[in-house]
Amino acid sequence: MFKKKQINNIAIDNIKINSLAQIANMKTTNIPINISAAKIFHTLFAFHYKFDLKNPDW
Repeated sequence: MFKKKQINNIAIDNIKINSLAQIANMKTTNIPINISAAKIFHTLFAFHYKFDLKNPDW
């Protein structure tokens, strides 16, 4: 079974992979910014932002 830390690391890696895919499609050069911000994005969305999927317009 996965531990919480492993799941968080997998989520961060997925953000990095998706960032690299977008960079490849857009031919941009901001690779370090996108990769280094992955942990920040994950922390914000996983632990700080509160949202309700059933009522997105709250």
